[in-house]
Order: sequence, then structure tokens, then C-alpha cells
Amino acid sequence: MVAQSLLLNAPAPNHVGRQLGNVKSALYASKEYLARRGVPRDPRELAGHDLVGLAPEWAGAPEEQWLVPHGAGARVVVRAASTATQLSAIRAGLGLGVHACHAAEREPGVARVSDEIILHETYWAVVHVDMARSARVRAVLDLLSDQVAGRRAALEGERATAASTRPRCRPKSAKRKASGVQRRRRG
Repeated sequence: MVAQSLLLNAPAPNHVGRQLGNVKSALYASKEYLARRGVPRDPRELAGHDLVGLAPEWAGAPEEQWLVPHGAGARVVVRAASTATQLSAIRAGLGLGVHACHAAEREPGVARVSDEIILHETYWAVVHVDMARSARVRAVLDLLSDQVAGRRAALEGERATAASTRPRCRPKSAKRKASGVQRRRRG
């Protein structure tokens, strides 16, 4: 078993980490919502619009912190328990919401409200210092790094193209070979 964490901050003193990359977020809405309610003139002034936020347990999340000053005069119509549910509510046309670009850009019918990147977060893969020398842990960290590197443009907020919205698949043997992890045959 590999114990690890994905964090937004650099690792604590008794942990070691590998910076995986940056994830950027922007303001999104469904195309239907924008046709019905209009595009905000300034994405930092959302008065009069409906918002799709996150549940109270997410109050400290950067997305929610951003909405506090910029959502003054707006109506929060949904508070989602997960970011996946939030994106579903945005896609359904319930309101505007701050969401990670790599996920929202892949959703049919969802549009970025402006080119402005609202949030920029750095993600780390973190393990306890005692586990850092384990070959299995290093293999997992290498695999995570490779996966993030392969999606860097999307994670950094570049707009999706038709080709980038299709899932990428590789045979299991190619995945194992690429990650350096080999399965042992049982006799």
C-alpha cells in the first residue's frame, strides 16, 4: 500500500514532496445560461447573476473565497457537496461557478465566461520521509508526475480543442512499462 497525499501547499517538515504542477480555474456557465441571462460585463462583478457554489464545508476553498467579494449582489442558487456536482449544476444552466479549467473545458455546453484566470494553485504529491526511499512509492510518484505532465496544457487553463476532449487510452502493458512497474507472473 502506498500512503500519499495531494496537497495545495509545500510539504510539512517530516514529509517530502514533488511539485506536480499548477491547476488554474476560471468562471464558467452553460451556453444556455449565458444566452438567457447574458455574459457578465466584468467577471469580478456578478451582481444580478445566479451562482453555483460549494457546500459550507468547502467555505475555505479558494473558489468559495473568491466568490465572497465578487459575488456581492448575486444569488447563490446551489451549494454542491463536490466539485463534480458543482460542474453538473453549471452544465445544467443553474448559474455561474468557479471551476478548474481542465474539467470545465471538457464539458459539452459549458463555456468560460472570460479569458481571465481566477485561481492558480500548485499541487504536490507528498509522502512521509520514511517512505520516500521505497521503490513502490517512487513508482507511484513517477506515474503521477507523468500523468500530470501529459495534461499540463489543460491543467494550466488552455482552452480545449476537439482532439484534447477525447480520452486517451493505452493498453495496460504500455501503462505498466511506461511507469516502470512490472507485474510478476504467478506460477
